[in-house]
Amino acid sequence: MSERVAYLRELPYIPIEPMDQVEKWLHEAVVTHVAWPLKPISFLLAPNGMGARSMVGRLVSAFPACPANDQRIAGRSIVVAHIPSKGSLREIGAEVCEFTGAPHHHIGGSSPDTTGWLKLLDRIGTRMLILKDMQALSCLSKSHQGPVLNLVRTATSRYGMQVALIGPPELRPIVMNDSQLADRTQLIEVMPFKASDPALTRFLEAFQHWCPLRRTSDLCDDHGLRKALVRRTGGTARNMLDVLTRLGAFAIYSAEERITYELWRDYFSRAEYA
Repeated sequence: MSERVAYLRELPYIPIEPMDQVEKWLHEAVVTHVAWPLKPISFLLAPNGMGARSMVGRLVSAFPACPANDQRIAGRSIVVAHIPSKGSLREIGAEVCEFTGAPHHHIGGSSPDTTGWLKLLDRIGTRMLILKDMQALSCLSKSHQGPVLNLVRTATSRYGMQVALIGPPELRPIVMNDSQLADRTQLIEVMPFKASDPALTRFLEAFQHWCPLRRTSDLCDDHGLRKALVRRTGGTARNMLDVLTRLGAFAIYSAEERITYELWRDYFSRAEYA
């Protein structure tokens, strides 16, 4: 029993179909150096907990450092940075240097809004710049948003890179109200699951296949249970997995050995009473 509960706590990657499709598109874009679908900027709109962070990690792992024209710095097909709270391009440049192992003098210039480090990425063969944590943009004034958006334009137009932006859905107007960026950008939305989503069914099937319960759960067949799961978790994969692993452990301890709506009510009535 304790071994199976410990196994539940070592949760592996459970496929999130919409995010897996995004990963496939971006991977192909890096390999072929052809933007998908023929626009250089991909803006992934996804709430926290839908797998964007782990998707980026898998993409980076698929393209490890390799020899480059600059013998002192390894080549990187994909480079990742985040938008700092103050929107400083110098901070982004410093993070890029850390990511690539380049000395910080490659940031270049004395202006806090310098983009000289883009030359470094061009020299080491970077094909895609991923800017995550874009939600910081919403806290910046328009005058501070401008340099960040101009960085994206420069990376694509002057250096021919593809840029992937990752942030929550509410950031759509910041980018799409910029006519130059809007024309170059494809929006990719990965929204929280709804109870009737086929993608949720496949997500739950993958969880059931992995989960070490001895009887088949009702997660895929009981719509009431699915609705309760979505309401409780907001429909995000991370919250769902947290709840499902707790329910799995409770099913083991209670000897029910499967997740049902009755087990759900029993678990949460005890948790709320406690």
